[in-house]
Amino acid sequence: MDDLARPLPMEDLQAMLLSMDVDGLRRALQAKAQRAGKETAADCSRPAGKDTEPTPQLALLRKQFSVRLRVGEGGSSRQFELVHERVMGKIAWPAAEALASYFLTQAGAAADNVLIELGAGCALPSLAAAASGAFGRVIATDCSADRVDIARRNGELNGLHLLETHHLDFCELDCMDELVGAAPGGCVICAADVHYDPEAMCNLISSAASLMRRRAERETHWSAAHCPPPDQFILARSAVFEHNDSLMSSIALEEGLRQVESRSLRAGGLLHAASPTLFEPNPNDHTDLFVFVLSPCERDQARGHAAG
Repeated sequence: MDDLARPLPMEDLQAMLLSMDVDGLRRALQAKAQRAGKETAADCSRPAGKDTEPTPQLALLRKQFSVRLRVGEGGSSRQFELVHERVMGKIAWPAAEALASYFLTQAGAAADNVLIELGAGCALPSLAAAASGAFGRVIATDCSADRVDIARRNGELNGLHLLETHHLDFCELDCMDELVGAAPGGCVICAADVHYDPEAMCNLISSAASLMRRRAERETHWSAAHCPPPDQFILARSAVFEHNDSLMSSIALEEGLRQVESRSLRAGGLLHAASPTLFEPNPNDHTDLFVFVLSPCERDQARGHAAG
């Protein structure tokens, strides 16, 4: 019998939950959902009824805990250990996992490149970027000191000393510019699942575009032979928030950004927001990535402004 089709005893599921074996739980719960049809993986964890008290195992998930999570596929995959809290901004949403998988495929020595993640939370994409070898500096930022602390601890847990963590509101352009600095390499600005809040998404796009214009102004100081590649702004969002895509596109256009790439990726669904556990298969677990650069016209204007 195939491993995915073999029933798993309740005590084994509970042991996986306590051990935070995310990959094992995914396989077991997906197999259970396949066998039971309409039965959901939540049935493994607690009885029906909205007033039912959570089991001791689920109560643990309301506190801070660690998980082990394998990101990516094949030779570019890597296992990470993450400190989580089951609250908004302190756990890896599906888009963060997909963005992390994307960065793991960007391997290569590039000591001048810098990546800054905005609204990083537990900073899974930043961890993957630091592990990929594609960046000389990786900066995870968040407006919450608690979340910055979780990002810092996650860097330590995974031995990724390249990761820098900073308290930053992404509307603070001067602070963001100072963090990134005037390094000659390319800059990647990224964020995952900010689409849930349209106002925050618009502010983030505006700030990212402003930072890219400032950096384009500095390109007048570099020779043609040493001019850095165009900066990139990468947004990842889970399918459940795709209704805000048109707003994203219109704001990006207003800010002088041009979309140069989009791709759909599957995420394992570490967090299913409607689930009493963190590990239920998520029907909306595909994620879309959108890559933007400054439009040629906007970039030329920024260079001309600096030259004048």
